[in-house]
Amino acid sequence: EMIPYRITDNFVEDNYVTFGFDQNEKIHLGWERRDAGNLFQIIYTNNRNTSAGFGDSVWITSGGLNKATPYMAVGKNDSSVHFVYFTFVTGQDNAFYRKYNYISGTLGPEMTLGPGEASSENDIEIAFDGTDKLHIVYTTNHSGGAGNLKYFNNESGNITEHATGVSDLVSYPDITIDNSNVLHVVYRKSGDNRLYTFSRPPGGSFNSPLAITPSVGLPSFYRAIDTDD
Repeated sequence: EMIPYRITDNFVEDNYVTFGFDQNEKIHLGWERRDAGNLFQIIYTNNRNTSAGFGDSVWITSGGLNKATPYMAVGKNDSSVHFVYFTFVTGQDNAFYRKYNYISGTLGPEMTLGPGEASSENDIEIAFDGTDKLHIVYTTNHSGGAGNLKYFNNESGNITEHATGVSDLVSYPDITIDNSNVLHVVYRKSGDNRLYTFSRPPGGSFNSPLAITPSVGLPSFYRAIDTDD
């Protein structure tokens, strides 16, 4: 039986919901909402401490810049939700990372990942592997909706950028991590609009991209990638 719970109302504008489950199968939700200054900010809630519905919302971002297209992952062992998102302003946008500990109520510092232009889709994603290491991909989106592919992880203890070997302009990067902790990335190449995938073992380097759609019947959009057991 599906039971609906109202999380937002009709008097504010909300967009781009992202969600995940923790180890106790509780639901965590993030999305963008207009604040009192009519700017879009990232907001968050969960259903950890309620028998029905969701608890109070927490503002993940604030300040005088619009935020856009948030993506969230739930850490496996750190009692935190981890957000990546863009700013959305006139001129140069940037990509950001920030975490929130939902047990202590502690909001971590905002980390600038680098230049990136927000688009109409989630061009930035974050995921955790089985060892609780985080992985981030995004595209800088600087030319006709496509941009350079960027990749970060915290395998060294700090979030740092690592080369992907992809020099093409790309759009719509998507990631999933299999049970062997191998990271898989799918993206659309702007030169031929085909979908490509490549992968990276833990602590290793990326292999060469492989085209996974034909050169005819080009895909216009996709948003789903997963791995089986």
